[in-house]
Amino acid sequence: AKASGQTMDRNAWRLVGQMHIAETKDKAIEQVRFGLEKWIYYFREIANLPMVPDDFAGDPVEAYLALGSAVVGTPDEAIARIEQLKEESGGFGCYLMMAHNWANWADTQRSYEMIARYVVPHFQQLNVNRKASMDWVRENKTEFTSQTRAAVGARIVSHMMEKGTENISPQIVALIAGAGQPPKE
Repeated sequence: AKASGQTMDRNAWRLVGQMHIAETKDKAIEQVRFGLEKWIYYFREIANLPMVPDDFAGDPVEAYLALGSAVVGTPDEAIARIEQLKEESGGFGCYLMMAHNWANWADTQRSYEMIARYVVPHFQQLNVNRKASMDWVRENKTEFTSQTRAAVGARIVSHMMEKGTENISPQIVALIAGAGQPPKE
């Protein structure tokens, strides 16, 4: 680009990859057994593109996944792989998923749904405000917990003052009274 007086725009880059996700990695691997071996056979024997080495030993699904060119796992693994690609490439504009028919149609649809629900929002930063709110609550948890306990304790004391302790468990009465530990029975 530089030699021809042009500027490269990484936002125009498109990466294509293969992905199938499920609730667990084991479940995703089991689901792709439906069609991945046939896909490998087609590309190796018909299209003459060796998707796994000819001399691999053992399970072709495991052999293909060991190459690391596809993500078969969980939404978190999909996010991690795309983040890795961003880091290694310096950034890109779009990640495209190659349709591959590795899983049956229902499992493929569920994979697409999970990608839309969990992976895409991460990269479009659709959950930024929710994450910031959760981080803020987590950072202030100690203070919130102590305030909550103080408020609950004050309400219990108020109830005990108004109505007595007959309908309050002895453990709670002991804790409120400052005994620190519930009485042993």
